[in-house]
Amino acid sequence: MKSFTQGVWRGTRVAAVLGAVSIFGATGCDGAPPRTAEEHVARAIEFQAENDIAAGVIELRNALQKEPQNAEARRLLGEFHLLQGDGAGAINQLERAQNLGLDDEDVRLKLAQARLLTGDVEAVVAAADAELPTAAQPAEWRAVRGEALFRLGRLDEAEEALDQAQQDRPHARAQAMLVRTAIARNDLEQALALAEEGLAAVPDDVVLNALKGDVLLAQRQPEAAEAAYRQAVALAPQGVSAQIGLARSLVFQNRADDAATVLESLGARAGNNRDVALLKGLVALQQQDLETARSHADEILRLAPNHRQALFIAGAANAGLASFEQARDQLARYLAQAPEDTYARRLLGGVQLRLGAQTQAYQTLMAAPAGIPDDDAYLTLLSAAAAQGQGGMQQSVTFMERAVTLSPDEAGLRARLGVLRMAAGDTGAAEQELLAALELDPRLQDSPEFQRAQAALALGYMREGRFDDALAVIQRELADDPDDVAWLVLSGGAHAGKGDVDAARVAFERALELEPGRSDAANNLAQIALQDGDVDEARTLLESVLESQPDHFPTLMRLAALEQNAGRTEMARERLEQAVAANPDAIAPRLGLAQGFMAERAPERALEITEPVAEAAGENAAMLAVRGQAYLQTDRPAEAARDLERLTAAAPDVAEGHFLLGGAYLRLQRLDDAKDALNRALELDPAHFGAKSALAGVMIGAGDVEAARPLVTELAASDPERVGVIVLQGQLAAAEGNPAEAAAFYEQALEQVPSVELSAALSLARWQAGDPDAAIAALKDGLAAHPDNLALMVRLSEYYIALDRRDDAKAVLRDIVRIEPGVWVAQNNLAWFLYEDGAISEARRHALRAHDVAPDHPGVADTLGMIELARGETARAVTLLRQAASGVPDNATIQYHFAQALAAAGQTEEARDVLRRALDLGTPFTKRDEAEAMLRELEAKG
Repeated sequence: MKSFTQGVWRGTRVAAVLGAVSIFGATGCDGAPPRTAEEHVARAIEFQAENDIAAGVIELRNALQKEPQNAEARRLLGEFHLLQGDGAGAINQLERAQNLGLDDEDVRLKLAQARLLTGDVEAVVAAADAELPTAAQPAEWRAVRGEALFRLGRLDEAEEALDQAQQDRPHARAQAMLVRTAIARNDLEQALALAEEGLAAVPDDVVLNALKGDVLLAQRQPEAAEAAYRQAVALAPQGVSAQIGLARSLVFQNRADDAATVLESLGARAGNNRDVALLKGLVALQQQDLETARSHADEILRLAPNHRQALFIAGAANAGLASFEQARDQLARYLAQAPEDTYARRLLGGVQLRLGAQTQAYQTLMAAPAGIPDDDAYLTLLSAAAAQGQGGMQQSVTFMERAVTLSPDEAGLRARLGVLRMAAGDTGAAEQELLAALELDPRLQDSPEFQRAQAALALGYMREGRFDDALAVIQRELADDPDDVAWLVLSGGAHAGKGDVDAARVAFERALELEPGRSDAANNLAQIALQDGDVDEARTLLESVLESQPDHFPTLMRLAALEQNAGRTEMARERLEQAVAANPDAIAPRLGLAQGFMAERAPERALEITEPVAEAAGENAAMLAVRGQAYLQTDRPAEAARDLERLTAAAPDVAEGHFLLGGAYLRLQRLDDAKDALNRALELDPAHFGAKSALAGVMIGAGDVEAARPLVTELAASDPERVGVIVLQGQLAAAEGNPAEAAAFYEQALEQVPSVELSAALSLARWQAGDPDAAIAALKDGLAAHPDNLALMVRLSEYYIALDRRDDAKAVLRDIVRIEPGVWVAQNNLAWFLYEDGAISEARRHALRAHDVAPDHPGVADTLGMIELARGETARAVTLLRQAASGVPDNATIQYHFAQALAAAGQTEEARDVLRRALDLGTPFTKRDEAEAMLRELEAKG
């Protein structure tokens, strides 16, 4: 057997210190002489022998207060700090001892050991390499070097150094490091053998006893680990690490109170020790003190955000405290580091279910690396996740069957299996499981969960149309309590399902007698009243619910529907508004209100009432349709297209959605997309009038008369008197070059629906048919009904200008600019007439207003340029007319005007060039003779 050395103190140095203690001194205030520095040192050594290191530290500090330059006291204080695990304090004192001249190999060795505690392991390796060639204590140096290499992860080198240390002189510290190296290699059997070997030689070594506890705990032997830790604690009562190990072994045994006692005994010695905080969190978790557990875990996570065990404690505590978002994050991060922990996986799955993330929960629980564990709690949760998520009800049943197989006598599991079988549609098997659960534990009969299961069973039979089976279940329950209101309501439902309305009425009325205003009984009786045609009785029954439950949402919605069907629109709206107030996040009442607003042509109100739930409504087709139409009616086609695209994705086989989307695309001038959408609507519903008429309009607008003609013919054949069809016929005739025929259609449409658009279309058709007087008459008729309509007035002014009816044109133009000064076309045309009349100042005012609105338009620049030329503002005229001429280089009249300005400015050569280009265009213009004469005159001037 190896003989191990263990001592911390070297005998010669202790003897030297004790020999230096003086037995003489002055008398203190208590009659005893005050202690000298040497006496404080001697007492410190005595305390160390008694394992009371803390008291020894106090004595050494007292010694240093008296003699700050006492190198030996500083060395001893450094070694005491080393025993306490305070590496930084040890380094401070040992370096000061060196600075005071005490710099021997022993001090340097202790400094290396202290630096191991502070993590400065590279420095330890360097120091050991420097000392070993001449070391008096080579085994100790190799031991610290091996420990440093171990900390650096260089396990082979560490093991070699430690083996050499043991060959030099068997040493407990080196043996302890060999144990740690075996643990790091996950060779627990070897680690335990090495610990036992060391303890056989040095049974009182604290570190080896603690390491033995570590190995046993890793081997899942908490009771044996506890014995090893207790031995270590007995040897070093002031030590921290062994007590932490002891607490861990107690936590492992679920002895939370005993672990708490151990941790409490550490007191201030624990300091900021992370392991202590972690264990306190675990203990608090076992004691269900969740706030304290979370507090300890948060303390660690502030310094180490990804600390594995702290993430688990925090996640578990937050799950218990219903802080599910935090719990989900922390448990997911923990599982990323410890994916094999099925308990934590179950916790995370449960949290995800509570957050409504059923698919995530199912995926989490299915992802256990070693497969789904044989754990009924895990299987129960997985069954719930499968039922709500992607696994499906049948797989949910399968998992619960496995849980029942593991715990066949667990009544609660059988009851859950019965509920799941019911949900899966196997009602008969569900009843068998529920009865088996009741046989295992008759107390279930009185539990709310079992009552709900029995009620679900009855409802399951009713869904299957097996009303007699449902009544059998219900009668069993009513036999125990004939006045149980819930079962009376179910009884009424089953009788109603059988067609026995009288028996149903009796059951519902008895329920209302026992519990006036009960919503389900009243609603069912109201339905019977409606079937009998008694709307007033139904209304009375529903309103009776609101007397005791004014915010009862289903009843408010049913009343709203009743009032809407009865034609009482305002009362229906009032009920819907009450429903919104009762449940602001509900979609249905807001949707109902929005549909009412759309019927009243109030799209802005429809958007406003639905906005708070638009996101939550998601792909709700009715909501998307309402909002899409509302956006269209408020001239917001981009938003309309966005929602209607979602509508057609959610309901791809509904023609109306594609039709509405086509309308949005038309507003956005996305004609190809519009045609695709409208064609799709017609594929789904070939008779869809809106889609057919809109597509015909698109084809006509695109000039594709051949494609439009059959659509218009079909529409005219199916609904010849419809205004939209008559208008389409007019548009088709116009596109085919038959304006007189188009005018006849527009006249027919105007007789039914007078409108600005039809007046404008009729006037244009008559104009194109060569009947200007009739065209003007159509516009005047339109203006008689809409006297301030600018579109009709602008077109009338254009007709007058084309007919050279200057005074009529000026009168209309003056009316236009009076009503809307920003109509730059009217301002410009009026300015030109006034210029030609010689009213230059007035003409300039109108021309400037036109230029303010349309500064880049060539016609506006031409008008203002000629006016400035008439005013003698030649340079300004040249600038404006140059702009105009550049904008329309093929307009001979404007080029002539530009030449006039250039000539007036003395720019004869450019004027001649401009005139030549204008005349070379070959296009007729009224001033051609004057332009030719001007060119001859300029050429004569040379």
